[in-house]
Amino acid sequence: MKNLLSRLLRPALEDKIENEEFLRAELSFYTSRTDDNLVGEMNAEKQSHAFFVKYLLNTLRISLEDKISLAQQTDMLKDYIECYRHAYSEQNQLYIRLNVEQEGDPMLPAFILFPLVQNALRYGYNSIESFPLKITIKIIANTLTMEVSNRVNHHIAAQQDSPEILNYKARLAVCYPDAHFLLFNSNSHTFKASLRIQL
Repeated sequence: MKNLLSRLLRPALEDKIENEEFLRAELSFYTSRTDDNLVGEMNAEKQSHAFFVKYLLNTLRISLEDKISLAQQTDMLKDYIECYRHAYSEQNQLYIRLNVEQEGDPMLPAFILFPLVQNALRYGYNSIESFPLKITIKIIANTLTMEVSNRVNHHIAAQQDSPEILNYKARLAVCYPDAHFLLFNSNSHTFKASLRIQL
């Protein structure tokens, strides 16, 4: 009887797990498009700043189904980083190095590169000049690689266990099933995320 029940309930459980993965993937898109932490760090005056308003208006025009080029994504990523710099300008200087090397300009799901940067900005230490947030994006042949490293935040047990990363894993699984690899490692100084996507 127990085996019969488990066989009957298994499809329903699998559907629930699949639906949860799709919901997490959607949540990853929306939290990348509109970072509530960034908005929360800005006072009313900064929120009304022309650069931030323009960035927000540009991102809100993009929907879950949209694909945009790598060049557009990296331009938006640069604007996103500038918004963070503006938000934190009165507290700390943010030190960030972004390097992009590409062959071609493939179309990618909107904001697919944002969560690793968002995770580093939110949970890492990025105000030490000798330990900047480093972002490297490369396209070689049909493979995209991205590495994001930041100074370890010793107040967090595991930076890869953040809600942003858990939802991002679901989005990668939905957008690139069996065509992506995501690895995290850290030591006493540095947290590093490495992503590879077969396009």
